[in-house]
Amino acid sequence: MKKTVISLAAIAALLPLPASAHKDEALHFNHPLTAESPETDTKLRVDYIWQNAPGHHEDDGKVKTHTARLTGEYAFSRSAGIEVSVPYVWRSEESGPDDNHTGNIHAAVKFVSHSLASRGVLIGGGLEVGLPSGDEEKGIGSDHEMEVAPFLIGGYKTGRFQAVAAAELGFPVNEKDDNAANNEIGWNIALGWSATDDLNLLLEAGGEKVSGGEEDGHNGANLTAGLTWTPPGHKNLMIGAGVSFPVTEDKEFYVQPMVSLFYHFPVKR
Repeated sequence: MKKTVISLAAIAALLPLPASAHKDEALHFNHPLTAESPETDTKLRVDYIWQNAPGHHEDDGKVKTHTARLTGEYAFSRSAGIEVSVPYVWRSEESGPDDNHTGNIHAAVKFVSHSLASRGVLIGGGLEVGLPSGDEEKGIGSDHEMEVAPFLIGGYKTGRFQAVAAAELGFPVNEKDDNAANNEIGWNIALGWSATDDLNLLLEAGGEKVSGGEEDGHNGANLTAGLTWTPPGHKNLMIGAGVSFPVTEDKEFYVQPMVSLFYHFPVKR
């Protein structure tokens, strides 16, 4: 998967675009809903996600979760930034009690190259760490497993169209039993079209393949349709909404609607 992302970025870089296609080196992408942005930002983001999912076992019944997630990102420059995401989850299971708890907190550092910005291309990567701030007894995250996930990301933009692709390899770093480890290969592709200067239409796909642990062999993929909108007179504010559906037999959920609110702090590039 990593080779695929690198190949796509390389092909985009070789496209016969005129050198003046992006005179402004500060190439800007509209933020996807489920995928990572290929650029660095200084922003606050709030997501509210509903999820109707199958239980871990056949007799568990359906599981409903509501997740409120706060994400803060700070860009040291156009080329480097950090991000911290904190989710809080309410969980309701047909065959068990209702529970709520903080999910796994994620922190990441990201680096971006602007050497191909004049061709509409950004290429980057970084490292994400998942902290064990959940509660496994409640079925919300993990309270002992820390995950490390290096990732690659690339973006291409021309006119009103943009495409973003990313891949990551996640693995636990504190599991003593190798058979209990969940090694994950995750991927995302996000296509965007600016219908107007304020309205962006999005079609995104993502998934993961797991080896080891209780979910060994899981290979699921999801499709998301959504949009983002910037209210007139509020250029730093953006509202997003979308709904995700599984497209493979391995299902993490049956349906997952979400709404998002972004506030980008103005910074000098």
